[in-house]
Amino acid sequence: MILNKIFRSHSIRKLYIFSLIGLIVMGMMSLSSAATRKKTTKASAPVSAKISNIKVWSGNDNTQVAFYFQGRAQYDVIALPDKKGFVVKSSNASDSDGDRVIPVNDGVITRIEVENIGSGCYITVRFTDVLDYKVSLENRDRNFPVIEIQRPGVSRSSEFPSKTQIAELKKSNKIVVIDPGHGGWHHGASGNGLVEKHVTMAAALQLKEKLDRIPGIKTFLTRDKNYNGGDYYVSLGRRRNIATELDADLFVSIHLNAPGSASMTSVRGTEIYYMKYGAASDAEAQRLANLENAADLDEAVITSASDPLTEVLKDERLVALNNQSSLAAGLILNKLLQTGSLQNRGVKHAQFAVLKCTVPSVLLELVFVTNPSEAQLLKDPVFMDDATSKMAGAVKEYFSINKGRPINVKPSTPSLDDILSGSGQ
Repeated sequence: MILNKIFRSHSIRKLYIFSLIGLIVMGMMSLSSAATRKKTTKASAPVSAKISNIKVWSGNDNTQVAFYFQGRAQYDVIALPDKKGFVVKSSNASDSDGDRVIPVNDGVITRIEVENIGSGCYITVRFTDVLDYKVSLENRDRNFPVIEIQRPGVSRSSEFPSKTQIAELKKSNKIVVIDPGHGGWHHGASGNGLVEKHVTMAAALQLKEKLDRIPGIKTFLTRDKNYNGGDYYVSLGRRRNIATELDADLFVSIHLNAPGSASMTSVRGTEIYYMKYGAASDAEAQRLANLENAADLDEAVITSASDPLTEVLKDERLVALNNQSSLAAGLILNKLLQTGSLQNRGVKHAQFAVLKCTVPSVLLELVFVTNPSEAQLLKDPVFMDDATSKMAGAVKEYFSINKGRPINVKPSTPSLDDILSGSGQ
């Protein structure tokens, strides 16, 4: 009888233990199943998006197409079988305007076709012929791809005078390259009814017209007004290369400023930058340089230690180049401040990608487009005429002071162009 009680007691304990283990296992399986269901549900139900706009910009050597989405779009870019175009295929973005055809006919693209398929769409871009193209934007955080198609029969070497023509031109002229900031898909800063890319182009054209009237000065623009009014984007690398290819005596990039916060509408003033190795003048200068550099599609922020120019810029052989850029910056700012309408924010330096030139170069932040009173100045033809006249006068004075571009390179050392191209190392 005692043995019987012991047996029953052991059986009850074993049954209790096994039951408890069973409950724990079932609970864990239930939690795992719920987590799996939650993950699967999230992945299988992508949030729908919409096509908000499709825009085309025709440039002198390429056409750029941007596809804007509202919401987080999922898409792939696929070449057509005949290589005469490509398709932007989205699984979750549709066009509220329905199926449509957008004629372009700019010598590069014939038309763009939009076809909604279920919750997604196909956007087909058709070329005039078999042409090279590149998807310049792979960063999905921007949520819109920009694609560039090479214009047929045009090489970049044909955009500007040949080396022989440049050499002949420079016998009696100083060459100035004027760079209207932004353009095309990249609007730049905006505020008070103004968009930076349009204002910088207008200012550049006025400055060019005034400089070309000065004997001994010849100017070129990085954005050609003959193509879409100059409203197309030129990469930062291409802009500075234009200055190098033209053997420019001065490179002037024109921009409008905006503060780090949209609420800071009272910030105002004029500042100008030149390239100098090392830390930026201040935190705001670094912020602005990072913003401008990161906007470029083709290049990463090129101020990293791996940049081949970084070591070169430390070299004392480029001190003269930096000094000449600083001189030009100071003269331009001082002349502009004579308008009496502008506040002095100073001559500063930061590693702007566009300023990594082999020629003296400056980047002007004319005024803050976000400031209502300064935006009114930009809308005033009298102010713009005065400001560009002052800039032209400063450039003329710069050339009267700086007769040449001494690089301080000893005869036994490579030339500056060799250093920057890597052939002299």
